[in-house]
Amino acid sequence: MSYSLWAFEQRYAQPFGVAWTAISIAPFTLAVLRYAMKVDQGQAGEPEDVVVSDRILQVLAVLWVIPVAIAVFGV
Repeated sequence: MSYSLWAFEQRYAQPFGVAWTAISIAPFTLAVLRYAMKVDQGQAGEPEDVVVSDRILQVLAVLWVIPVAIAVFGV
């Protein structure tokens, strides 16, 4: 919830007139839910081991980094 509040709070001029930080909420939330699923399944050990071994989490991380980078650096 805190990340979503931060993302919607960013009101400065974002590139191409798109709220890139708000767009980044979707992959962030899906990644958190995916990690929670792994924990519930009993497949989670150390967090970095889960991220390194799960391709879906890696893809979600890239999909999260792209809009955040555009919003922050104004590519």
